[in-house]
Amino acid sequence: MKTFTVQGPSHSIGVAPNFSVLKVLPNFAAWFDRRRQRIHLAELDQHLLDDIGISRNEADRESRRWN
Repeated sequence: MKTFTVQGPSHSIGVAPNFSVLKVLPNFAAWFDRRRQRIHLAELDQHLLDDIGISRNEADRESRRWN
């Protein structure tokens, strides 16, 4: 398996941190999926929000949280 590394800015100890892109991509994919879910949650009507026990205020607050 081929890995790629990205170097960030140096820290006070003078060492540039390395991280694998393959480790970052799943985190980004999870964040993007949660963002998509928040957007869909904000689009639900009041009847469906009542069914899942979330108020309109909570749904709106979550949809604005990470946009």
